[in-house]
Amino acid sequence: MVPPPPRRPNPLRPSLDGGWAALPQSITRNSLRKLDPSLQGGLERLARRAGIQFRLSSDGPVRLKAGGSHPPFFRLISLQDAVGEFLPDASERLGQDGDDMGFGEAIAGHVKVQGLETTQWGAHEVAIVSDSDTVSALKRVQESTQSPLRFFRVKTTENLLGRLLLWNILTQLARGVPAGDVVSAVRRLNDRRRVSGIVEMAPASFMGYPLIARAQPLAAVFMTAHGSQVLALATRGAFIRPLEFGMWPVGLTRIRFNGPGLGIYKTKVEGFPEGHAEMLLRLMAERADAAIHHLTSPERYCNAHGVLDTDSYWLSWSSVLFGMDAMTCLAAEWDQASAIWTAFRALGVLQGIWQGDRAKAPPLSALLDPRHIQRYAVATFPEGAERDWASGVIENYQRDLKDRFPSPSFDETLKHVAEVRNLVHGVHATGDRTRRLEVLQLIDEHAPNLQLINDIAAYWWMSVLLNPVRNAVSGLAPWEVVGRR
Repeated sequence: MVPPPPRRPNPLRPSLDGGWAALPQSITRNSLRKLDPSLQGGLERLARRAGIQFRLSSDGPVRLKAGGSHPPFFRLISLQDAVGEFLPDASERLGQDGDDMGFGEAIAGHVKVQGLETTQWGAHEVAIVSDSDTVSALKRVQESTQSPLRFFRVKTTENLLGRLLLWNILTQLARGVPAGDVVSAVRRLNDRRRVSGIVEMAPASFMGYPLIARAQPLAAVFMTAHGSQVLALATRGAFIRPLEFGMWPVGLTRIRFNGPGLGIYKTKVEGFPEGHAEMLLRLMAERADAAIHHLTSPERYCNAHGVLDTDSYWLSWSSVLFGMDAMTCLAAEWDQASAIWTAFRALGVLQGIWQGDRAKAPPLSALLDPRHIQRYAVATFPEGAERDWASGVIENYQRDLKDRFPSPSFDETLKHVAEVRNLVHGVHATGDRTRRLEVLQLIDEHAPNLQLINDIAAYWWMSVLLNPVRNAVSGLAPWEVVGRR
């Protein structure tokens, strides 16, 4: 009789020491003390700011944990009063923490040599990033629309900067960098703006994509002359993506996977209520705080002996940031032919997270399954119009696949859809050319609305932000997490 395979440890299990992560033996209490002269207020103050607790016992390893509570990591700064008038100190709110970065001069130099052609939205972007009087530029945006807009600055807090700095310090110590050289080494790394800069320099890329990665965005994100980010929200309904000829004309020769439409976005939700975008933004800011806390808690990244594994942290953290960056790219190119490949990239990153250190990732067909999307992604959305609308879109997607991508079974249909990615990337390719030809013929004959894959990617990644405890677990897909609880 063959014995059953050993059960994998549940990644949601707390560390061995009641939620405390032990630092590697090379990181001693003495080495941590040597950091104090290089840190303003010392390591203890940095840890408090980061929301991290240390247990500095005289014997045994140093231990740390983030625990259940956390400080705020993002701030939404309103620029208007209740009736939509800009506040008297709106300019200060926009310009604090930064000087004019010289974007205007750089753009002017480019225009002088090569000229510049923009759409209406592009002209607003250029004005906002060039004009040090950002409020005046935002007022011109408001004047160009028929409905009122709400403007917010979004920024990271010192708490988030402190937590990321602490992780960088611990990583350098774990890799053997002498304690006296660690802080200067970390500062050199930060000057290069590595992958974590997506949060520090562009916080809207972390928390704002659920509002912009959609067919009709609820928000637009602008960079100001001071390097800060401003979100413009639609107070009623949503923005309409304009018809643009943004690419060099080459004729109508691009392969597109957009079907005929036929009401694929028509649901029982006729429109979002007034203030929906602001409600969703505030929710995303709140959940982004919780997601940051969860994803950067040391006790999540312990090896089998309860010792902190910094490489495990960086693999998880970087994967999430790459996925969210893919969503920002998708938001920018939503209506372009290349968008479907960006959506597949975002789904592929999620596959990699759920694969963890296993030999195989969950199949792409499982991520494309409307039953999984409804139960584990859409179900995390706030009740009401947002969830009802997304649920209706997925119902349309399921019906469209059955009607326009017919196969002997629905599971076979999903495998065919997954094969679309394999046509280009060769990921988990079947090697069966007949099957690939079948996929091409089905697309050619029935024209399924495969652009809905963009929405699927957006829904999954929105669910990561809303419920990272279940949907951003290394080594387990959400349906596997639920099964192990």
